[in-house]
Amino acid sequence: MTGRLPSPRGITPKMPRPSVPRTSLIGRESEVAKTVALVRDGPQRLLSLTGVGGCGKTRLAFAVLAESAESFPEGIGVVELARISSPAHVPEAVAASLGLSEAMGDAPLEKLRETIGTKRVLLVLDNCEHVIEACAALVDDLLSSCPELRVLATSREPMQIAGERQLRVPPLTAPKPGISVPIDALMDYPAVRLFVERAAVVDNGFALDPQNADTVAAICGLLDGIPLAIELAAARIGVLTPAQIHERLDDCVRLLVGTSRSAPSRQQTIRATLDWSYDLLSPAERTLLRQLSLFSTGWSLEAAEGVCPAAGLEEEDVLPLLERLVDKSLVVTGEQAGIVRYRMLEPVRQYAARHLTDRDEADATRDQLEHYYIRLVERSEPELHTHRQARWLRILDGEFDNIRAMFHGALDQGRTETALRLAGPLYWYFWLRYHLREGQRWLEAGLERGGDVAPEVRARAAMALALTCSFLGDHAKGTTFGMAALAYFEEAGPSAELVWTLVTLGYIAFAVGDLDKAQALAERAAALADEVGSQAHPGQAPLLMAQVARLRGDAGTALPLVRQARMAFSEAGDPWGIASADRIIVSFDDHSVDLWQEGALSAISVYRDQGDLVAVVGALEYFAGRMGKHQAAAQVALLAAARAARESLGVLTLLAEQDDIDRHLDAARATLGDAGFEAAWSEGNSASLDDVVRSVLGEAPLEGHTGEADGARRLSDRPAGLTPRELEVARLLALGRTDQEIAEELFITRGTASLHVHHILGKLGLRSRVQVADAPELKGLLGTQ
Repeated sequence: MTGRLPSPRGITPKMPRPSVPRTSLIGRESEVAKTVALVRDGPQRLLSLTGVGGCGKTRLAFAVLAESAESFPEGIGVVELARISSPAHVPEAVAASLGLSEAMGDAPLEKLRETIGTKRVLLVLDNCEHVIEACAALVDDLLSSCPELRVLATSREPMQIAGERQLRVPPLTAPKPGISVPIDALMDYPAVRLFVERAAVVDNGFALDPQNADTVAAICGLLDGIPLAIELAAARIGVLTPAQIHERLDDCVRLLVGTSRSAPSRQQTIRATLDWSYDLLSPAERTLLRQLSLFSTGWSLEAAEGVCPAAGLEEEDVLPLLERLVDKSLVVTGEQAGIVRYRMLEPVRQYAARHLTDRDEADATRDQLEHYYIRLVERSEPELHTHRQARWLRILDGEFDNIRAMFHGALDQGRTETALRLAGPLYWYFWLRYHLREGQRWLEAGLERGGDVAPEVRARAAMALALTCSFLGDHAKGTTFGMAALAYFEEAGPSAELVWTLVTLGYIAFAVGDLDKAQALAERAAALADEVGSQAHPGQAPLLMAQVARLRGDAGTALPLVRQARMAFSEAGDPWGIASADRIIVSFDDHSVDLWQEGALSAISVYRDQGDLVAVVGALEYFAGRMGKHQAAAQVALLAAARAARESLGVLTLLAEQDDIDRHLDAARATLGDAGFEAAWSEGNSASLDDVVRSVLGEAPLEGHTGEADGARRLSDRPAGLTPRELEVARLLALGRTDQEIAEELFITRGTASLHVHHILGKLGLRSRVQVADAPELKGLLGTQ
């Protein structure tokens, strides 16, 4: 801020003026404009800029002050409260900022009211948090007495008085950790621009280049875009390379130490700025903050309540304490699938975790947290087969990163039973969310370890691994682990786990074409399910028997069985099971089966919304099998799209199903001729699976679908065969967006976004979404958003 502040009659500022910034303010253009408008003409006369320490509240306030000064010709007072040690001195400091220190007397408030009166005055209170109650009382009194007074405050928590408008100052936007962003898009992130500009001050030759770009992006992402942390990291460029800085960010509290002799002490290090906040907390708030530091990627209210016994807190205390931590900017909130989730910015989390360790509380808190997540996954296992499936999928989606961290932590520290108790119940979640490869790695790693593991826990994990391997087509390994689980559960007696193991082994037999064995195992599972009850998921065994009968051409046996399975799934409210039964009904050649098309479309829609990609593909294959000769081109295109999707997902068609598909393709070739067949196949192979699904569901025509070679050429001429929608998704992938963020930005479902992502990876031959940004086929096509 430059120039002389206006001084109305009776108001002569004498406080030291805020220093003129010596570096540029980066990435706050929209916040400055919005705040200036509110300060000048907003309906609330108290505007509080809140945020975590180091986020740039003071810099923002002074930028706003510079832009707003001319709107307050009758006076401006600036109070830098960090210098004030006692709440009793707040009125004196405010009076001094308005030139009243020599005539205060014993009634500073009265003198302030009299002096300000009806004048249009702006009062800037910087760093209120340590004297927040005194500031609130003073401001409340003055706003009630002085109708034209406006107050701009900066604080780590709001004043919480009538008429306050709170604006949270967020960290700067930064690339998400682990996501690769093209170098020409990185400078669109304010956090990266800040790092580069500050690093160039230390090293004139510093600039982004292909060697350091990803590392700089990772530094800014790991520091959650906190300006002070980024500036302190950039200051290290003189003695460390970006790679060395990145390597040390697992202890950023120790690394990020400033060298400026003129900066306030609380801004010399990240530790100092967080000490300032931590020291202002109550004992209970400090306790909860420490416990919450073990959540690696955020938490729900229920998870926070689950950890509180380790801290000696009552469950009912958690919500009000959590609210206070949010108010004090040490915890931030966000919404995921309609549920509020909380997290700490990474420097705050590391700081709180250090206090947790220093107080010898880490082990007890970790044990409590693992106990919470074990109970959570065990509760989810049966719920994923009921009408509450969608709710539990949302819960597990939100907590999966924490479960992953708990699993790997337990495995690394030799607590194998804990690791297996976390992994074992998630087999159906792994399937529904297509985390199959990761699930396989978890279960194999746990079962390979020694250690003191209860036989039941090991058997449950073996059953889960058998099912996971069978889904992935590794039938030999699935059989090995399935038999190991069967041996234990047979000895233990009738149970839901025994039924599941028999069904799993039955499906493996079915997949390799041993229909007699599959039938025998399914019959035994069905009998046991009647004995065990609903927890054994009684629809699975008749569903398997129906599929055996269908392949044997025995529709008279198969139809009652699949209807029995559907009824059992309906009673449980299991949407996946219902869709699976409908999908099998579609496959019958008996055209007297009622409403087959409606059942097929329902199954495809349910699978898509769940994000169950493999099931979507299987349902499309069944749907294609019911098409007649007059739909031969569309049938071939559907089967080609399904084949491409299977190749992308790494899941092959079951041997027992492939004969049917080959028969349909041979008949279509005979109808279309070689040229027509190849054109239809090329078109389906190049089309987006999402576009195919939307076409089948009647939501949109299949773009470019003509059944002719020129239509196929138009599709395949696109980069790697990507559709315009897939190119949109690829651009967002290159910017590090998650499936949920892509869905929200493009107004599609999360399941649809997942379909696009998997199809893109398949077409480009990539194994990881982070590779999309560097795909040679897309160079120059992605741009930025």
